[in-house]
Amino acid sequence: MIDEGWYFKGEKEVYEILDEMADLKFNVLHWYLTNNGGWKIEVKKDPRI
Repeated sequence: MIDEGWYFKGEKEVYEILDEMADLKFNVLHWYLTNNGGWKIEVKKDPRI
């Protein structure tokens, strides 16, 4: 889990986390960009997201 809403890590550290996740074969990333629970993005290509 990356919580950018509370603790901003920056681009370099996010890439390091993603590289480490790839090495460990993780396939789920929880990335909290904001603390507001109502913030959502509509993805028309895949509505299940």
